[in-house]
Amino acid sequence: MAGNRAVEHLREHFERLQLPSTEVARSLLINLQQQAASQAQPQTATASAATLLEKSSQEDQVASWLTAHGISDSWELTPALVDSNLSPECLDTVAEQVGAESLSSTLTWIASTLAIDGLLREIKHCTTRISQMVGAVKAYSYMDQAPLQEVDIHEGISCTLLMLRHKIKPGITVCREYDQTLPHICVYGSALNQVWTHVIDNAIDAMDGQGQLQIRTARENAQILVEIIDSGSGIPPEIQSRIFEPFFTIKGVGQGTGLGLSVSYRIVVEIHKGSIRVLSKPGKTCFQVRLPLKQC
Repeated sequence: MAGNRAVEHLREHFERLQLPSTEVARSLLINLQQQAASQAQPQTATASAATLLEKSSQEDQVASWLTAHGISDSWELTPALVDSNLSPECLDTVAEQVGAESLSSTLTWIASTLAIDGLLREIKHCTTRISQMVGAVKAYSYMDQAPLQEVDIHEGISCTLLMLRHKIKPGITVCREYDQTLPHICVYGSALNQVWTHVIDNAIDAMDGQGQLQIRTARENAQILVEIIDSGSGIPPEIQSRIFEPFFTIKGVGQGTGLGLSVSYRIVVEIHKGSIRVLSKPGKTCFQVRLPLKQC
């Protein structure tokens, strides 16, 4: 939060530093940005080879335009202008309005302003992500709280998903079906989040980058039910009864310790007096965790 506030204050002070004499250039910049935004094409999260080639072509065109108009430091200005989608046609507008004598200084001002604005946006994005992660870690570990406290099961699961976001590949769809009427329950929040971590992490691994992760919550009489379902290959029937044993794992050598599910069993059954079981077949594995509504 402090980082975000600092970025906003920096942006405000930067804008105040602009001299009145640059009012024409600033107005021109706003018009150029609006024109460029209207021409911009939607981009996917992963740039394709065609997109990269197109950007390279745009850089060549802008660099050639700058050189043709006598701009000596075109290699410094080109990246910021292209990143803001300013085409040679937009630059023609600049040249018409400011004239040849002021063209170089105006373009330098515009490029610098665009570059600074882009950096401020990037810093704000980074600080926002950091703030989210710090908040998730604090909620995940229940820092500054007593070991046994009333918690929102959904919040704990959401924090766990955020902590594991780096493992959830684009091919995996997360589907949440939460019963929003569930009450808070008195549990060891940090320990219970370990359960969600172990089970969800295993589910992600089982899908090998492709499939659906489904998380359901519901109330069953005096218990809360949490189901974590994956569309992976499933657990062979002959070993399903052993998956909660210490050091038993179906992962490859070096990929698992065999302790995650045994620890989860102890947390759910021995500490919280609940139950955990697995139902599995090819294409669908479901871990069911049941917790008593009353712990304290």
